[in-house]
Amino acid sequence: MHNFKSSSRKITGPITRLLMSLACLLMVAPVTLAYAAEPVKIGVLSFRPKPQTLAQWQPLATALKRAMPERDFVVEALSYPELDLAVASRQLDFVITNPAHYVILAKRSGLSAPLATLSESANERGQAISVFGGVIFCRAGSAKIDTLADLKGKTIAAVGTESLGGFQAQAYELSKVGMRLPQDAKLLITDMPHDNVVEAVLAGRAEVGFIRSGVLESMVREGKLDMAQLKILTPQHLPGFPDQVSTHLYPEWPVAALPDIDENLARNVAAALFLLEKNPTATRAMHIHGFVVPADYTPVADLLRELRLPPFDAAPSFTVRDVWERYLWQVITALLSIGYMLLMGFRLWIVNRRLGAEKRIVLRQQQQLQQSELHLKTIIETEPECVKLLAADGTLLQMNRAGLDMIGADSPEQVVGQSVLGIIAPEYREAFMALTQRVFNGESGNLQFEVVGLKGTHRWLDTHAAPLRDAQGNITALLGLTRDITERKQANEKLYLAASVFTHAREGIMITAADGTIIDVNDAFSQITGYSRD
Repeated sequence: MHNFKSSSRKITGPITRLLMSLACLLMVAPVTLAYAAEPVKIGVLSFRPKPQTLAQWQPLATALKRAMPERDFVVEALSYPELDLAVASRQLDFVITNPAHYVILAKRSGLSAPLATLSESANERGQAISVFGGVIFCRAGSAKIDTLADLKGKTIAAVGTESLGGFQAQAYELSKVGMRLPQDAKLLITDMPHDNVVEAVLAGRAEVGFIRSGVLESMVREGKLDMAQLKILTPQHLPGFPDQVSTHLYPEWPVAALPDIDENLARNVAAALFLLEKNPTATRAMHIHGFVVPADYTPVADLLRELRLPPFDAAPSFTVRDVWERYLWQVITALLSIGYMLLMGFRLWIVNRRLGAEKRIVLRQQQQLQQSELHLKTIIETEPECVKLLAADGTLLQMNRAGLDMIGADSPEQVVGQSVLGIIAPEYREAFMALTQRVFNGESGNLQFEVVGLKGTHRWLDTHAAPLRDAQGNITALLGLTRDITERKQANEKLYLAASVFTHAREGIMITAADGTIIDVNDAFSQITGYSRD
C-alpha cells in the first residue's frame, strides 16, 4: 500500500506540471495568434484622387501576401497631414512617399534608410524610369508668360509647399533666377491631387501651375486633358526621360520602414519588392515597372537645405566661440575700428567743448573727423588679408574674397576642392608642404613664396599658418592668413639695384644734407679724392 501511494505521487507530479503548462499555452495562444494575424499596414501618399491611388496600389498588398503567405498586408492612401499623423502615432509599418516628404519623416520620426526606390512605367511600352521632376505650365494663350522671370507677381497654383515635384523643385529653379517663393508671387494652394492644379489654371483661377512630371500624361491617357490647352515653360528635353519636365530630375519615391519594424519583415518586404517586376500582372495593374535598389537622396536634402524648407527651416545654432574662432582677425579689426571711431568721437566732443562758438576751429575739427571717418571706412571696406583653410594634402577648403582676388579666381568654385600646389611656383612647393606638415603636427610658421594666379599673374605672398582645432582639440585644417607682398618685394629689388649701382659705379658719388653735411660716398669717390668713407 505504501509503495502504491508513493508511485501515485511520482506520476501525479509530472501530470500536474504538464496540465499547468498546457493551461499557460492556452492563455498565451490567443495573444500570439492575434499578433500574427495583425496586418502589415503600408501608407502611400496620394497625389492623385484617393480612390485612384488605392486602386493603383492595392495589387501591391496582394503581391506581398503571395510572397509572405503568413502575413496580411493593407494599403492605405493618405494625404500629407494624414500620413504625418499616421507615422507619428506609429499606425503604419511601411511608407511610400515622395523624397522630400521622406526626408522630413526620417528627420522627425526616425524612418529607416530607404529599402527600395520606385521604378515607374512611363508609357505604353513599359519604359522604366526611377527619376522624376517638376512641371511649370500656363494656358496656351498666355502670351506674356514665356520665361521663369515672367512668373514674378503671378498667381501660381500648387498642391502644397511640401510637395517635391509639385512645388519645391520649381521653387529651386526660380531661386536661380532671383525669385523667392512665396515672397515674389501669389500662391494658390489646391491640396491633393495634382489634377486640382491643372483645373485651377484652365479655369483661370491661377496663371501658372506647378505639378510633378507624369501627371499631364496620365490625364491625357484618361481623357481628362488635351495637351494643346497648355504651354510648358523651360521644357527640358532630357535623353531617356519620356515625360514633360521643367526642372532637374530627382530620385523616385522611396519605400521606408518605421523604426520599430522587425528586421526580418523589412528584409523580406524589400526582397519581395525587388522581385515584383517578375510579376507583370501586378506591375501592369499598378502602372509601375517595379522597384530598384535605393537611390541617393542627398540631392533632395540639399534642395530642401538650400530653400530653408522643413526639416532644415530652423537656423543653425552659432555661439560666440564659433564667431571668435572663425572670424578672429575680422573681430579684432572691427574692435579696433570701433575703438578708433569712439576715440574720434570723444576727441570731437572735447574739441567742441573747448572751442565753443569759434566756428573756424570747429569746422576744421569737423573736417578732421570726416577724414578720420573716411579713413576708417576705407580700412573696413578694403581689408587686404586673405583667409583660407587647407586640408593636410594641400586641398583648399575655403578662401575669402581677398584671397580669390590674389590668385585671380572669379568665384570659390574655381579653386575650392583643388590643391593649392598648382598655383605655387615649383621651387616653393616643397617648403609649402613642409610648413603644412608642421602645422598638422601642432606648430605654427611663416613662409614667403611666389604664386602664378589663374590668369597668369605672378605674385609674392607672405603666409602665417596655424592649426585650426575642433572642440576636442583635434587639428581639422590649416588656417592661413596671407598678405600680398608683391609691391614690397619689387621695391626691395629696386632698392637693392639702386644700392648696387651706387656701390659699383665708376664715377664718384657724394650724398649731402641740405646744409652740406656729407651723408654717404661710394668707393669710387674715395679712390678719386683719397678720402676714406670714414
